[in-house]
Amino acid sequence: MSVFSIKPDSVRPYGNVLIGSGDKLRQYSGEITTIMGELDGSLEEVKPSLEVLANQTMEESNALSKLGDALTRIVAEYTGAESNIMGNMNGSGGDGYDIHDNNGAQDGQPDLYDDKGQYGGNQNAFRDRNDVHEWWFLRWGKDCDLYDFIRQHPGYADMTNEEIEALLDSFADDGCGLVAQTNMIFAEFEGRQEEFEKAFGFPMYNKKGELNYEMLAMDYFLSTKDKFYIGPDDQQGLNALSDSIYNYYRHNPDEFKKRYGFDYLDSDGNVTDDAWNKVLDERNAMAEDARRNQRDYVIYRKDEVGSTPDETINKTNRYLRDRGINSYTATSVKGASPSSIKKELENGKTPIISAREFNLYDENGVKINKEPYGDHAMVITGVTDDGKYIVSSWGKRCILDPNETTSDGNSIIKTLYVTDIYDEGRMRNGNNEL
Repeated sequence: MSVFSIKPDSVRPYGNVLIGSGDKLRQYSGEITTIMGELDGSLEEVKPSLEVLANQTMEESNALSKLGDALTRIVAEYTGAESNIMGNMNGSGGDGYDIHDNNGAQDGQPDLYDDKGQYGGNQNAFRDRNDVHEWWFLRWGKDCDLYDFIRQHPGYADMTNEEIEALLDSFADDGCGLVAQTNMIFAEFEGRQEEFEKAFGFPMYNKKGELNYEMLAMDYFLSTKDKFYIGPDDQQGLNALSDSIYNYYRHNPDEFKKRYGFDYLDSDGNVTDDAWNKVLDERNAMAEDARRNQRDYVIYRKDEVGSTPDETINKTNRYLRDRGINSYTATSVKGASPSSIKKELENGKTPIISAREFNLYDENGVKINKEPYGDHAMVITGVTDDGKYIVSSWGKRCILDPNETTSDGNSIIKTLYVTDIYDEGRMRNGNNEL
């Protein structure tokens, strides 16, 4: 049964946003006044216009601050009133969320997968993100915070706006596996906002009160970009590296032949044994060079076509371990029945499926694509009564039929993993439990 619920925690951040914006405008007003005092006599006619701008900016600052204070008070009063009126209602009637599809299948985490707005992460949300404008000391645009966050990461501080836009577009093209892991992390930390911020260094919710997809996805992406981890505690690093080298030469066979003097692929389009041995030789040489230079990772930038499951698992494991989370697991369950996947969901785990030449449907069974999709990773959020998967794909709720086949008669399912972070194993810096 559905229970009416309002989430004041989702509204509360807006008060701080308004107050913070008021503070920024107050700062800008002061800077305009400073510039007025530094103008020489030849620009005297500009001063009246600047004075008007400074005064208007200060008025807007005061208005935003008052609005932010009012919203903060409203949220506080509502929270108190709800507590008094409802008492222990939530304790007896559930958590206020009961999201089902038309087939009666329950979806996953309510904050992450709901029927209002975005349904999980969406890599396409990073495409064409170029709303950044600059004039003198002024800077504005809805993408400024995202650009600033990217430049905080080592190696990205001097990136131009055009380079950041290209970086974000590349993520939109190939970031599905990473977005799926982002969904998994949010699901594991739901209801533990303080723990999330302690581990990752930024709030779980953004200024709009929404899950902070942008920061988590970009932090993961930039922290692990082009890296293959080969330390003793790393998973699948060498396999992922060899797969990446293999993929690069598959798209550039002429370069392989020029380097080694023989064809990469046989007449059937398969990599030859001799070619595969060269791939392994390159991988091993890179790994040895990294160890010789006391690095537990290899940097390899040539393959720019998506990421394999091994690569995603390797990066997720290290990304979480570097943040004190040592209990990430990813178990292959390809071939598992929908009923088995449903049990994994009921146990709080996150199944991630990778499919090829597949179709997606809405909940009424209508196909939403004209041509089959290519390789794509998605989180399974539920199972319908007739054994289909509810998935989060590009921020939308879709249905995937695991029984469909590709044009060559094979299963559309490439890989199927169940991912999890065990609560009892979550540690920070090896000694302080979150």
